[in-house]
Amino acid sequence: LEKIDAAIVKEQTPYYPMKTCVVSGEKLDSMDAPIDYVYQNRLVRFCCKGCIKKFEADPAKYLAEIDKKVIAEQKASYPLTTCVTSGEKFGGDMGDPIEYVFANRLVRLCCKGCKKDFLKDPAKYLAKLDEAGSATKSADAHGAHKH
Repeated sequence: LEKIDAAIVKEQTPYYPMKTCVVSGEKLDSMDAPIDYVYQNRLVRFCCKGCIKKFEADPAKYLAEIDKKVIAEQKASYPLTTCVTSGEKFGGDMGDPIEYVFANRLVRLCCKGCKKDFLKDPAKYLAKLDEAGSATKSADAHGAHKH
């Protein structure tokens, strides 16, 4: 389990949205190095070990706070205008996307059915997001170099 947790921490740290402890509000490095904690395959970072017990008393409350921050930080740079699973374009008859947080990453879906599809193979769809993000960054960089 330690190896799995270490892999989760490594994978999710770049996407972790908070610079402060979700429990205390203190800077993550205020007491020493941040405490990386894996809760149900999700990275949560704390300022100290004491905050873990408070988190465990009401994890849904704290995860909701982290989710709000993930959505706020990642929404503007989200690389797709379509559902990551179905390919349906957002807006119009489809309405606004469902904003779902998985592994501290924003995933935009068109419906609850697509959430089920996403959960069957999240790695496939996260790779699709990464590919779209890389294409967007490459296009932005290319546009910035035009004379």
